Amino acid sequence: MASIAERVKQIVAEQLGVDEDQVTT
Repeated sequence: MASIAERVKQIVAEQLGVDEDQVTT
């Protein structure tokens, strides 16, 4: 199960239209 932080990053990535790997914390 992905952690909350992982989920947030995934959602942000989707909103920005970029890959999750490009989202920095």
